[in-house]
Amino acid sequence: MNKVLLNTICFLLINAIAVAQSKNDKDYKERAAEVQLEIWNSGDKAFDVKEIPEKYKNESAVIIAKSFEVANSSQKKFKMIHVWGGSVKQYRYFTTIRQRVLIRDKAALDDFSTLNYNKVVDNTARIAFSKIINTSKTYIGAKIFKIDGKIISMNPDEEEVLIKNSDKSKEGKIAIPDLQVGDILDYYIRIEEVIEDQSRVRGPNLFFLGAEYPILYYNVKYNLDKKCGADIMNMNGAKPMRQRINDDRDIVLEFTEKDLSKISNTLWTSEARQVPYYVVRYGFPGADIVAKAGEVKTGPFTETYKNALKRTYMDSRIVDHLPEKNLEEYFGRKKIKELPPDSIVNYLFNYYHWYEYGSFSTTAVSNGRNYNGMRYFYLAVTFSELLKRIYNIENDIVIVCNRYSGRLNEVFGIGDFETFVRVTGGGKLTWLCFNNFFQNAGQLAASYQGEDALMLTREGRGRKHDYTDIETPIKLPVAKSSENLLTENLKVSFIKDNLQLIRVERSCSQTGAMKGNDQKNLLLAEDVEAGFAALINKKKTTDILAQTKATRAQATEVQAALDKERFKQKDYFTEEIKGQFGQEPKELISYSILNNGFSIEQPAFEYTEVFSMENFVKKAGSNFIFDAGRLMGVYTRAEEKERIRTLDIYMSCARTITYNFEITIPAGYTAKGIDELNKKVTNDIASFSAVAKQGGNVINVTVSRTYNSNFEPAANWPRLLSVMDAAADFTGMKLLLEKNK
Repeated sequence: MNKVLLNTICFLLINAIAVAQSKNDKDYKERAAEVQLEIWNSGDKAFDVKEIPEKYKNESAVIIAKSFEVANSSQKKFKMIHVWGGSVKQYRYFTTIRQRVLIRDKAALDDFSTLNYNKVVDNTARIAFSKIINTSKTYIGAKIFKIDGKIISMNPDEEEVLIKNSDKSKEGKIAIPDLQVGDILDYYIRIEEVIEDQSRVRGPNLFFLGAEYPILYYNVKYNLDKKCGADIMNMNGAKPMRQRINDDRDIVLEFTEKDLSKISNTLWTSEARQVPYYVVRYGFPGADIVAKAGEVKTGPFTETYKNALKRTYMDSRIVDHLPEKNLEEYFGRKKIKELPPDSIVNYLFNYYHWYEYGSFSTTAVSNGRNYNGMRYFYLAVTFSELLKRIYNIENDIVIVCNRYSGRLNEVFGIGDFETFVRVTGGGKLTWLCFNNFFQNAGQLAASYQGEDALMLTREGRGRKHDYTDIETPIKLPVAKSSENLLTENLKVSFIKDNLQLIRVERSCSQTGAMKGNDQKNLLLAEDVEAGFAALINKKKTTDILAQTKATRAQATEVQAALDKERFKQKDYFTEEIKGQFGQEPKELISYSILNNGFSIEQPAFEYTEVFSMENFVKKAGSNFIFDAGRLMGVYTRAEEKERIRTLDIYMSCARTITYNFEITIPAGYTAKGIDELNKKVTNDIASFSAVAKQGGNVINVTVSRTYNSNFEPAANWPRLLSVMDAAADFTGMKLLLEKNK
């Protein structure tokens, strides 16, 4: 009897779930049909246009019309959240994105041929006797307008592939059927969110008036509930956004732009400083928004958030004594007073890097953690307080904006600020930056260099301190090209039995701003943690866990996960080679990191690798042609459309890049074309040189490329181009290996 009852209950439960799922699918389809009808019948004439101006006939694609619309609302809902019941706030957010695009070539076809979206996300939770709704549903629609006038309407149900399909989450992918070059694609994405008992500020939403393709018509509109507030800002020449209050006392924000040219050259740009844009943040009033209910506030909000940051820092009166104790253990308590400031600063800087990087669990061992940010707001004030109150080392907190975000006087949110410490109390280690894990003590982050900043000087030494009045504007320095070096040494030989296969022994040394990317990509998390630990005389996580019986098993599990991760390092080196030379090596024979670059005594990041490579040598009868210039790596010549520039040039840093090639000519062959490798182009902002010499059967080539600054006005683009062209031309240089007679 019990078995029969159990089977019956299971049957009823499964049936109930199936019925509920069927109803959900039916409701979704009905709503999808309503949304489709609403959007296709919106009557917006801009989405009926089929012709484009003659000046855009040669573009890869033209955005005929583009719109982005938001509508939100709120209401109270009665819920049985406890015995007596009660009300919760229900918030609705409808976002509609629509675009009509003429596709002119294969590249654009690839860009627009698929749509990926989160079809359903359901985070609804049950409290007492009621459900607290938290759902997001996305509806897709598309039409294709053929050259012959035929219109194809896409049926999402037929074209959709669910790449994730669970009760709480469905992710869809649609390949637009029969889309071809010459077609006009008109598609929309509608996202409908219903959230109860919580309201988050939305945004910031950024709308740049320029992109990869020209835009004939661009409209953005917000219809916001009267109990909502909005912060807005227009920058870099964008016209003020239109504002009004409608008959329901709701807020309406809108802008319309026409005939926006594409941005022809995005290399070395800072869009937030050069391209006109709008930014909108909206929501129901709280700590993350300036506007109150029913208000629209126009930024910048530099003073508002600067004062908020100061207040936060004035409340931070607790000194972290743990690094103090560790420093005493490292140097000995009696020696602390005799230490120069640099020794204290360097140890504490390394300590916080070790502490912030953290220990390991079995699920967090990948080098993805190398990309994690550091808590610069917290670390700046913590470090500053520790230096001043415990060690009497004078310092200031510096507020700056990243050079790829808005300027210091263009702040929209507190996240636009970044903070670090400037040490003024003697020593050489002036700058202490916490923007990522791979900064050395004393190294000013490249993303801050040349920027206007504010120096906050602390008043008082005790627990009661003040940052209110002492605020000094400063201009941050720019590192010289000699401080940011990348040097590669390549020994190249030809495989005796197959001269079309080369063997490369490559070593790389990087300093300053040139090393961070490769450190993140190539270093294993285990080695990063061990490297930081070694700087402050700490043990690795696994060694600490292995010390006690209670955590010994955990140490074994973590080490097993780290060992498994170590097998991936070969893939990381393979990807690095592919990124440099545009192809994977035929065989990666060996690889090794020689120095992690963490120590100020040995700041260079150094690694070596040995690999074989195909496609560098072509057979020409009894001779061979060797693409010697390609040893410098992939370097593409600027296209014609990129040679005219109106945007200023934001390079990563001033830098010098040097390649030393040692090419051993195979026995029985003579190299021709050595003199043609020599080239020199120099001007006041950049230079390129290549010097080739032969001694016996070895050709030595030294190639150097230098950029003297991290910024140049657009007017200097032709001079930069002359150096870039020289580098691009060099990659095409060849040597003829002529068989001896």
